Amino acid sequence: MSVAAVHALARYLDAQSARPGWRLMPRLTELEVGAVEEHLGVALPIEYREFLLHVGSGWERCCLLSPQQALLELGGGRPWEAFPFDNEEATAVIARDLARAAGAPRPALDGESPPDGALRLIDEGCGTVDYLILTGPQRGTVWQEWDLGFTPHYALRNGRPVQLTFLAWLNEHYIAAGSGSRAIPTASHPTS
Repeated sequence: MSVAAVHALARYLDAQSARPGWRLMPRLTELEVGAVEEHLGVALPIEYREFLLHVGSGWERCCLLSPQQALLELGGGRPWEAFPFDNEEATAVIARDLARAAGAPRPALDGESPPDGALRLIDEGCGTVDYLILTGPQRGTVWQEWDLGFTPHYALRNGRPVQLTFLAWLNEHYIAAGSGSRAIPTASHPTS
């Protein structure tokens, strides 16, 4: 996703800020973002970094944690280490999800919680947490941890599954869900 898309999102959310629950937390400065990266031991993916600098550091609507809140909730995870799943594993679990019978449980990958190479974005309750991936080939994508394990967030685009990057995930799951339309064009991380 381009920097222009981040700025389009900022304009959209600024226009929505008077709506109940749409309040953004203050933007971070370059110095503050640098301090977060230093604490994490890894550079933030560009979409998230640009979001923090040009949009806000958190969002009331979806309880998007600020980086400072997320740092307090690392819970033993090592964000600078390699994320345990790669593109091949992501593609395989998405394919299994698309092929599953109606009513069958969603497939997931087993792993340690919290995962290395990730930053908590949202705790959705009932043991469901969304993470931004900071390292490895899945860097910049968003994964969900739930009771059966880990699953990449994805959407169908022209009939093909694509993993969601940070802004695509935010747009798909929170902006479009709350307003009925997407504020920005969505980006993706190819699954194959």
